[in-house]
Amino acid sequence: MENTIELEYIQLEKIKNRISIFLDTNIWIDLAEKNDPMIAEVKTKLLNLSKEEKIFCPLDMSTFMEFHRQ
Repeated sequence: MENTIELEYIQLEKIKNRISIFLDTNIWIDLAEKNDPMIAEVKTKLLNLSKEEKIFCPLDMSTFMEFHRQ
């Protein structure tokens, strides 16, 4: 139990100053599967902003459940 609390604390510290960007299920699928220059540019920008610790893209419950069903 102690490790879980500490892990949650570490994760919160890691994202607390980042902007959260919630993506629609279709966007997640496009980012993963489409071979389109605009999608590739968006994916690169999202990845770079994430690496720079400026954003994170959490899954909301409805998106998670939709992926879980698939």
